[in-house]
Amino acid sequence: MVENDATEAGNEGNIQVPLGEVWESFHIEGHKVGFMRRITSAAEQPGLLITRLHVMFFAQGGIANFEHEFTFYDQAGYPPHAYLFDTNNGAPVHVRFSGSSMVCQVDEEVFTESIPPDARPTYGYYPHVVTMPFSAGYRMPFTPIIDSSCTVQDRSALVGRGWENVSIGDKTMRLWLVAEETGGRLGNRYWLDEKRRIRQSNWQGAMSYWAPGRAEALAGLPTALIEYVQESFDTADESDWTAEIVEWLSENQ
Repeated sequence: MVENDATEAGNEGNIQVPLGEVWESFHIEGHKVGFMRRITSAAEQPGLLITRLHVMFFAQGGIANFEHEFTFYDQAGYPPHAYLFDTNNGAPVHVRFSGSSMVCQVDEEVFTESIPPDARPTYGYYPHVVTMPFSAGYRMPFTPIIDSSCTVQDRSALVGRGWENVSIGDKTMRLWLVAEETGGRLGNRYWLDEKRRIRQSNWQGAMSYWAPGRAEALAGLPTALIEYVQESFDTADESDWTAEIVEWLSENQ
């Protein structure tokens, strides 16, 4: 086993963050209840990438619906630039990173928190997970930030566990496992194929599975949810939401 503790997480071996759209189906207790959609692209500002995540699922008699937009530097460690987290059930959380601090706005409150150099938002692990070397025992240490509250957590690590035979549906695939570890406790887990697509994720109470596209991710979900997606996921909506974080960043330079 290779015990290689990375000094900086991200793009080891010049592995690039994949750009484009990714759909996943979302499952709780074996039942398909929703979807995940992620779009990663270059930002207008040179040297930055943006990943936009939208998750919607049925839970406890209602619909959980949240969005996360994470802007980060396209360089070693993928340092965070800013994020917007919106649960559609209250005021969005805006955060801008600047050196050893982050400026946070939660509802009407604006405050600054000190952070270590390896601080990363908990919904911002994607660039690290998909670029980790396929080397068993490889570790990417970091300090998590709870996106909804800007709370700095105990230091954690993403750890490469190795190849496993994983059954998904009627297929068995050879997938690479990346696990979150905090103080010896196992957290979320991600299984990647050779093309570095996340084919399966364990969210400690829920599962998600890679889908070839929108139709497969939404198949079998209630008609009302499918219609909502078809009406809402257009360029105008995404541009409006992106404009919100750009405006906030400009006001908080």
